[in-house]
Amino acid sequence: MTFMVEIDDSLETPIYAQIRLSIISGIRSGELRRGDILMPSRELAKSLGINYHTVNKAYDILIREGFLFRDKKKRTIVSGWNPREEKKYLRQWEDLERNLIDEAMARGIPSSTIMDIVRHVIDSVKN
Repeated sequence: MTFMVEIDDSLETPIYAQIRLSIISGIRSGELRRGDILMPSRELAKSLGINYHTVNKAYDILIREGFLFRDKKKRTIVSGWNPREEKKYLRQWEDLERNLIDEAMARGIPSSTIMDIVRHVIDSVKN
């Protein structure tokens, strides 16, 4: 299976983060499923015209986050969600959200605007 990672050089988001988000989006959409083997980092890097260390960084982050794992043959494979990790993940996610909301409120952004943004993001991800 070949999953196409897309990057956009015009974005301020680092390329490794774009790769990470592209893979997460593929998992969310079902385009990538548990057990799918991802393209080797050197091969993906070559196809994207980037350094393979950039791909490795994205893969390593996704492995730490539990989205991917490496097998004995050094293949990078999509993991299944482990329900035992849910509480830990939700605590981490809540901490991140709290930090973002604190920053927004410190800049004077009203909570109603923050909620509008959250709804917009959720709606855009659903589709």
